[in-house]
Amino acid sequence: MSASSRRPTPTGRTSSSRSGEASRPACSPRRATTSMSKTARTDSVVAPMPAPSFPAGTRVETVCLDLDGTLVDALAGWRAAFALTWPQLIEGAPSLAGLGAAGSDQVYDHHVRPAMHEAWSADGEGEWADAYVLAGFRTLLQRHAQPDAALAEAAAAHYLAAANEQTQLYPDAGALLDWLSPRYPLGLISNGLGRDQRAKAARCGLTARFEVIVISEEVDLRKPDPAIFHYALERLGGADPATSLYVGDNVEHDVAGARSAGMHAVWLNRSGAPYAGQPIPDIEIATLAELPGLLDAAGRAG
Repeated sequence: MSASSRRPTPTGRTSSSRSGEASRPACSPRRATTSMSKTARTDSVVAPMPAPSFPAGTRVETVCLDLDGTLVDALAGWRAAFALTWPQLIEGAPSLAGLGAAGSDQVYDHHVRPAMHEAWSADGEGEWADAYVLAGFRTLLQRHAQPDAALAEAAAAHYLAAANEQTQLYPDAGALLDWLSPRYPLGLISNGLGRDQRAKAARCGLTARFEVIVISEEVDLRKPDPAIFHYALERLGGADPATSLYVGDNVEHDVAGARSAGMHAVWLNRSGAPYAGQPIPDIEIATLAELPGLLDAAGRAG
């Protein structure tokens, strides 16, 4: 979308603020389901921990959620797509075979995906594009076999065609949405290409579950810019950020963005990643199954 066609935020301004995938935090984790001290030390930094429950008086009337890593296991889908592409790469570049001795997931995690992100970072960490996928395959061949533009293009095309079809809904996501749907207006806010995010949502049966779906490429706004959260809330009938909740797995995109938009923020930390202390979520959970109890304790609309 060109700058001249950017959609206005509810305040009337436009924004092109964009940021890449956040790095994981780096000190001891604390969860909503365990007792927590009020601070955690990271070297010389003392950071408040997320509370085990919402503050007294909290009322939640609107719930928005992230897609990748929160509702759908996108990483598993990407790995599966690469596993389907790997034999094609080995056939075209046999010297890669030794690299995959530990399995295709290791090749993807340690060589291909980092190379994709190198290209994305070098390009300014804006909206994701197929060009970064192609760059990942080109780099793999350049570094570990021999340059082969035709093979890189064929492998990238195969991977892209398979990736969305390999995405699966997390086991706890369907039950959560069943519980949320009769109780709250629901919004989905996701960074990514409309083609990919809508295909994943449709494959996993999510499209009809949300009153509003906002995808960064389609509105030229990206998390953590608070404007994308405000845009979604405006489309949800002008929902008040102060009584709205956002749930996501990425601290810098989801937690920081929601908090800067004035929303409550829940960090879904499925992997038990260390907690660095900033930005501070209202609550940290390990599974979506924890959310209904927390919302019941906080009080809900109606």
